[in-house]
Amino acid sequence: MAAPRLPGVSVVLPVYNGADTLCRCLASLDAQDLPAEEFGVVAVDDGSTDRSGELLDRYARSRPNTRVIHQDASGGPGRPRNVGTDAAAGEFVFYLDADDELIPEALGRMLAFAREHGSDLVVVGRMTLERDDVIHPLENLRVLADAPLRMAFTSLTPHKLVRRELLVRHGIRFPEGRLAWEDGIFLSRVAPHAQRISLLQDRAYYIKHRQPHRLSAAFRIRAKARSAIEIVDTLRRLEADPVETDAIATGLYRRLVRTWNSKRFLRVSRHTQQLDVAMMQRAGASLFPASRDAELPLRLHVRSLAFRTGRVPVVAALASAEQQEHRRIAALRHPVLLPTLARAALGRALRAVGAVAGGRP
Repeated sequence: MAAPRLPGVSVVLPVYNGADTLCRCLASLDAQDLPAEEFGVVAVDDGSTDRSGELLDRYARSRPNTRVIHQDASGGPGRPRNVGTDAAAGEFVFYLDADDELIPEALGRMLAFAREHGSDLVVVGRMTLERDDVIHPLENLRVLADAPLRMAFTSLTPHKLVRRELLVRHGIRFPEGRLAWEDGIFLSRVAPHAQRISLLQDRAYYIKHRQPHRLSAAFRIRAKARSAIEIVDTLRRLEADPVETDAIATGLYRRLVRTWNSKRFLRVSRHTQQLDVAMMQRAGASLFPASRDAELPLRLHVRSLAFRTGRVPVVAALASAEQQEHRRIAALRHPVLLPTLARAALGRALRAVGAVAGGRP
């Protein structure tokens, strides 16, 4: 007797207190044009205290391709994704979040594309909405059967199609607990093992709904720097292509320096400032050589120079200069004056950094 055919895709859906958006997400799964026997859903209720568990159970009762697992709260998405992956049976796994949705042809197009090209990892097009307004549209529409490693890291999210056998063979897991960019760490464990990475970005298949009440991840610079170092260290340990790894490291460092929040830096304790500066100095040493700082845009160049000193007074001087200029610009938002003020601010910031670096901490 022939073995039963496995579903093409297992959708792993971690849920924690997502009752307000879960119905929209589940409706998008119902709307898929892929036959139900070709995909399954593994929903993991991670100790929700709202109606999420009840909604999932009700949904699964009338859908044989859906399984619900209830567990105690783990404090992060890593454990429920691992539990869901362990229970998955599909040829591929796709990770979906409970506040997001897929367009109707998403799973069918992903699966057909991956099978046609023998892809192990498919990066799909996505866009981000906030209160139904598009804040991050899909740009650079493209389809590549063979994409370089760096393309897997254009977005540090898990919303990608992954061949399940690759995860099983290499014992690949999400990091568990509360940490920044845990999805990027997962990708660094997956991508070097993929024989073929593909891009399917001819349209937005994944609709990300950003919740405006959530605290900005830009405030977690130390945690993000630590994870960025781990991502690159993992790629190097797995002997990923060094040119691609360098490009990924450069992108991560630029992102860290760009999202550093000077206003918050001035508000935290001296001890926290010391920890942040030390971690950013370490990130610079690991990700981006000082000899290449001149390649950065001027504002990022100045910030990088400050972080590399490892000295809080230098970084504080830069932060103060930036905030002074922000206040000045807020008072004078003029289409002609604004560029001039911005250039002047960078000049003052550079002089402030040089003045403090030349003195004592």
